[in-house]
Amino acid sequence: MGDGVVRAQHGFVLRTSDGWTLTGNALRWDLDSGDVFATGAVVLTIPGGERDGVRVPGVRLEAEHLGFHRSPSGQLGAIAEHGEAWEVRAFLRMGQRLMRLSCDHARFDRKAITLEGLRGDGGHGGLFGIAAGSFVIGLRETPAEDRQGFERQVEDISAYHLRPTLAGVPFFYSPVVYRDFRLDYPWTRYEVGASSRLGYFGRAWLGLSLPPIADWRFEQKFRLDYYSEAGVPLGSRTSWAHPDFGEGQFLYFGFDQETVLREQDQPLGERSAYVLDAEHRLDWSGGAAYGRAVHLPDADPGFPQDERFRNDYLNTDLYHRPLARQGLAIAQSWAGASVVLDTDTKAHEGLDETDRLFGAQVLVPTISLGGPLSASGQAWGERLEQDTLGESADRLRYSARFGGDHWFDNGLGIGAGLGAQGLSYFNGAYSGIDIDDAHRVVPQADAHISYQMVGRFGDVSHRMVPTIGLIVSDDGQGDTLPVFNFDDNDDLTEDTQQLELGFETDLTRNSLSFRFSGTTLWGIRDEDLPAGRTSADNLGQHLRSAVLDFTGRPIASLDLDARGVWDGDLRRWQDFDSGLAWVPHYRTELRARATWRPDDDAWQFRPGMSIHGDRYHLDADTVFDDNGEEFRSIAFAITRSMVDGELRIGYRIDRDADGREIDQSITVAFSIDTFNLY
Repeated sequence: MGDGVVRAQHGFVLRTSDGWTLTGNALRWDLDSGDVFATGAVVLTIPGGERDGVRVPGVRLEAEHLGFHRSPSGQLGAIAEHGEAWEVRAFLRMGQRLMRLSCDHARFDRKAITLEGLRGDGGHGGLFGIAAGSFVIGLRETPAEDRQGFERQVEDISAYHLRPTLAGVPFFYSPVVYRDFRLDYPWTRYEVGASSRLGYFGRAWLGLSLPPIADWRFEQKFRLDYYSEAGVPLGSRTSWAHPDFGEGQFLYFGFDQETVLREQDQPLGERSAYVLDAEHRLDWSGGAAYGRAVHLPDADPGFPQDERFRNDYLNTDLYHRPLARQGLAIAQSWAGASVVLDTDTKAHEGLDETDRLFGAQVLVPTISLGGPLSASGQAWGERLEQDTLGESADRLRYSARFGGDHWFDNGLGIGAGLGAQGLSYFNGAYSGIDIDDAHRVVPQADAHISYQMVGRFGDVSHRMVPTIGLIVSDDGQGDTLPVFNFDDNDDLTEDTQQLELGFETDLTRNSLSFRFSGTTLWGIRDEDLPAGRTSADNLGQHLRSAVLDFTGRPIASLDLDARGVWDGDLRRWQDFDSGLAWVPHYRTELRARATWRPDDDAWQFRPGMSIHGDRYHLDADTVFDDNGEEFRSIAFAITRSMVDGELRIGYRIDRDADGREIDQSITVAFSIDTFNLY
């Protein structure tokens, strides 16, 4: 080393200050010039974080010869300024999968690794591969702490003259493909199958990331379907994101000529049908804005407007965004108030829904006035139209409360308040006939007493909080209000005396936990009884409403939950849903839910299970009516994890409430996620 050159002829290991590791058989390192040259089984490793406590390599580069240059210094510090390698093999760990690449020549620097004349596959047994003229791996300035594998160090990938191959045979060509790992990746998926209603079908999704433009990041996904009975639709989804200007998407899916089928072998006609759905979301300090525009196809011939089209062809989108509403909303919050301005209209004129042409809402949260005293209030003004009923009006609803709450050291809590609710209508009309403006205010008062009891017995902790309260509203003052049917906010309750009973408790012990909360309202006088009752023979007939919520974990592998809303006026559960999820073995999951459907006056049960193997995954789900004799749907799916992605085979059958078969389908799907550049 006397000449300023470090030599290693029997193997070496070098580590940089940022975690890069270089090993090989022989090394020559010129300390004066900063040139490093390695030969013989050279391996360059870029760290990729840890998974389950084990260090995961991000990028692994193997070469017969490798050289790089960095600024001269006394030690090997940060990443090399630039370098080259020959006879290269690169391994990129992508989640649970491995991308294996090889090329004759590679160049790298602080910003990117470029592989020239690239060939790649997913390892032994893979059917899919890629070939490219050049393959550029962009590196992050600093590692992404929230990512694992090579995504921790890799920012994006650009492939030029890309040729995907199947069993070594090219089947596609693209001059450039860009993949941005700062966004959730798009994925390529293919499905084929048969449906008793839609016929034989094939579906294909092809997604790619587009090059960034002025910090805007774009993703594009294309979709092509074929249905032997319904037709051939096309679709696309463009997504975008900007660190300062928010994120959004634009969806198109439609048929130039769709054969409409409601049931098997019963076409209702042909028509052009499509969905357009655009949205954008923007957040800033203390506020947010959201806009959405939607177009839905016309109703099927002879049927009311419904979601049949989206349920058939955009089922996943319908699940995540069930309400197809359009409008614009802007919200801003300060320390003492929040303001929301919005418009919210139906997506199709055939829907029986209320349009809010404009709305302005001011919320004043509970503000401390000193000691136990506080005040709160809100006001909401709207311009509403209900085309089906021919109703329109400007509506203003407002409320205010002044009161106080205090908890004593012994666990006793008391509270009381005075307030009012008001409702006003302006510029109202029934079927084009103007009606007079009307205003009404209802004074209100409330009081409650609670007592919190907390105990600890060894490693078990328990808390109980019973509450009793009184809620009173006086006779309303002002005009008689017109009867509108816009929504539930048209109701203004007055002249009531109700008893409030509440109870909250939780029990915990290590992983064991139970929590229950319930609030009930009871009519005190005969005139406060639920609708339709003038007298009561027992206490239960005084019940106006109840809200119950329960969650529990009796053992670490079992979760329970239930939530219900009882409506005393209708004398039924307005909503009740309960379920369990049990993992008796780390490879097995059992689940079940029971839901009350008030419109059908019936229960619905949804049991299911999943079994996880090393490479196979089985899912089974079914839906039963309350009598348990007829099923509404059955779905089975088995998924095989492969080198290149996942192969999924599924079967599903659906029936209506009368037990008639609506549809029966078999689906074979393959998703490519090793080379998720697409």
